[in-house]
This record gives sequence, structure tokens and C-alpha cells, in this order.
Amino acid sequence: MLRTFLLLLCFLTPAWLHAQMLSEKDIVESLVRSLQTKDATLYSDLFPQTDSLINWTLHAADKQSDAYKQMLYLQNNYAAKQDFDSAVHKKATDEFLEFVRKGNSEEIHWDRIVFVRYELEKIRQGRDFLSQQISSLRFLGYVFVKDMLNRKTYGFTVFDIMQVNGFWYGGELSNIFESANKEEFETARAAEKKRAHDEALGIVDSSANTEKKYSFDDNDAPKAKLKEIIERKFYKGKFDNEIPVQLYIRYIKGGCPEIACAWDALFKFGDQDDYVRMEVSRNSGGKWQFSEELGGMELKLDGKIYTGAYASNSDKTEYDVKLTETEISIKKIQALDEQLDKGIPNE
Repeated sequence: MLRTFLLLLCFLTPAWLHAQMLSEKDIVESLVRSLQTKDATLYSDLFPQTDSLINWTLHAADKQSDAYKQMLYLQNNYAAKQDFDSAVHKKATDEFLEFVRKGNSEEIHWDRIVFVRYELEKIRQGRDFLSQQISSLRFLGYVFVKDMLNRKTYGFTVFDIMQVNGFWYGGELSNIFESANKEEFETARAAEKKRAHDEALGIVDSSANTEKKYSFDDNDAPKAKLKEIIERKFYKGKFDNEIPVQLYIRYIKGGCPEIACAWDALFKFGDQDDYVRMEVSRNSGGKWQFSEELGGMELKLDGKIYTGAYASNSDKTEYDVKLTETEISIKKIQALDEQLDKGIPNE
């Protein structure tokens, strides 16, 4: 997904003169217009131009920081900037067209949609230079449109709409469901997450392919399949040998040869009060992927020690990661389990 990758590495074209929007409503209306016309370039134009980002960073960043060095390199190397712009342009186009395809699967007629309304929610500050020093005012948008051909209303989210120096930019299109309001949208998203979660555990809902049977015997009533936690692990460590972090992982039993087919996790960064949920996966090469809205980690587990890197979504700032498995009290396990289970639909 793009996340805010585009906010750091955008395209150097004259169209960027139109990127500055005076209000969040201008951003939303332009996003809808890009979808109505399936115009990936119009979508791309909503992100900051590379020259603006270079200027912001060189004025605000520490000269020894990775962000400063990266922007200085782009400023002084036209060929590198052009090459990078081309690569990012392709990625932006692919992401936009993939979102359009998602809508097609929902039977949306893009050329017949009309804008209905939107809601913005402020999102928490990121861990990267862009969100901390340049744009701490960032939003998640819920946008609703109506297909005038099939008469249905759809909602989609726009991640990381941001304001810089009085102008508005962004954001990334993600998740689209038939829904008329935020509550219906979140219900549909929860159902989709549960479907994917069950699929990872090897739980298949075959009700649509079998004849419905009726019984007056309570023993024949369908039983809820409970998630079986087979192991819990708690890690402590640091980013760049400086910032303290914590990671709590649960191993979930499923129908795969390795027994544990899925995982869920909580993560705590620095002196922040709250843990955040992380999506967890492991590839065939044994690398672990942990991701949340602000960034993600790719780690290798050797015995009781995770090593690897964390990259922020906003400006791709990277931290070296080292986490060591640590004992944890029953009381803390119960508290972390409660937090993890709170946001998961009943299985």
C-alpha cells in the first residue's frame, strides 16, 4: 500500500502547481473526481511536489538526519530525482487502479457516482520526521458516494490527509464497502477482517454451499469456534539502541503443518502510554512482518532475539531493531489479552 510513501517521494511535473488545496473539502472533491474519471494523474496531483518536500525538509531537519541527507541528495541529483519520480509514478498509478478494481468488484459504476458527504478523524502523530516536524495535523477521511445507476451508497477511507503551511494534501485510498455511514462501513470492515482472520486459521464458512438443516435438538446447534492461543511471548528492546520498545505476540492454532498459522500482536513505542495493534505475518523465508498504520518492522528471529528494521510509512525513516524475549507477569498478560481481544469480532 502507498500509505504516506507518496508524501515523501512524489512526482516532479508542472501539474504539481495544482497540488495545493485550500481546504480538506477540496481534497475530497478532487479524490471523487479522479475516481469518476478514473484519472490516476489527477489523484497523484493531490500530493506535495518533490521540490516542496525538499524545501520543507532542508529548513526543518537536522543536517545529520537521514531525512535531510536524502532530500539534499535529491536536490543535487536531477537524474536520480527523475528516476525516482518515474518509479513512484508507476506505483501510484498501480495503487490507484487497484482501488478502482476493488470498486469494480463491488459493482460500482465509477462514472455514475456522486459525492454525498465525508467525515475526518485526526490520527495520532507518527514516529517520523514528516509527521513530527512538518505536518502534525493529519486525518483519516471517510468518504461516501452514491452510484446513481444501481442506487447504492458506498463508503471508502482516505488515509493521511495532511495540512502543511495552510494547504491540504493527500491521501491514500483504501477499503471500500457498500455503506451509508461510518457505523455501517466499520461493520463491513470488521466482517472482512474476520473473514480474512478465519481464513488464516483454516476456518472455512461453508454455509453458503450446504443445504440448510433444521433441528430441535440443542446439541445440533452450531458451536462457535474459539480461537486457541498456544503460546504467548513478550519482548523488550530498543530502536537504534536508544528508543525503548515493547512487543507482545500470541501464537494462534490453525490447520497448517506448523500448528501456529496466525499471530496477533501489540506494540509500544518509546514513552507512549498506549499499545497499538500490529498485523503479523511470516514469509516462507522465515522473516517476520509486523505492520500498523504508522509503519512496520521486518525482523528475523534467532532463538529469543528479534533483529531487523522498522520503517515509518511517512518518510521511510528506518530504525535498527533489537528485541529480546522477556518474562511477563500473569496480570500483564491478562491486560494485554483483554486489549487484543477487545477489537476482534467473536469467532
